[in-house]
Amino acid sequence: MFDPFLLDGTFASLLYHGGAYSHASGDGVAEKELAMDVCKAMFALRHGEIVCNMNYGVWTPWFKGIAWDMTAIVFDRGNRKLWMFATTDTD
Repeated sequence: MFDPFLLDGTFASLLYHGGAYSHASGDGVAEKELAMDVCKAMFALRHGEIVCNMNYGVWTPWFKGIAWDMTAIVFDRGNRKLWMFATTDTD
């Protein structure tokens, strides 16, 4: 399980650092604001009603087993909604 209070920070970090050919720049405020907006839209920042799981494993051929493979499963117990985010960066 993944601490739901860290979800927006994890999303912001992925945005800020980019992929294999990106270099972080700026102060990260824009990335953090976008990540917060995503979480607000998904579950209105009701972190206590969210269950999260992060997986960095290769569970589909879409992933290539590199550092940027990540899957997040987010379940909103209050509204009974489920989201899945999958990210990768390959050539």
